[in-house]
Amino acid sequence: MTSAGDGLEHEVAAEELVVGRAVGRYRALCGLLVDPVSLTVPAGVPCRGCAVEAAPAPDLAGQDAQRSRRETASWLRGLRARTARLATSSGGLDVAA
Repeated sequence: MTSAGDGLEHEVAAEELVVGRAVGRYRALCGLLVDPVSLTVPAGVPCRGCAVEAAPAPDLAGQDAQRSRRETASWLRGLRARTARLATSSGGLDVAA
């Protein structure tokens, strides 16, 4: 959902869609209250806060340190790739900069 306030594309949970429908403001995964723009407006650049909240972190409990670092690095590379893919599909703006 693109916010009228900051122009970013925010992720909103299904239960928040139900709650916010009455007043027209929705709580995004990053915590921002979103006043949505018209559905005819193209999607904005993805919100980094929502992307971090939406992507599950690897479960690192009970793993050795090297394996833990390797899985965390892999997860971060995937998060960067998803953010870059979303940025290029929404107009070519560089989100990673």
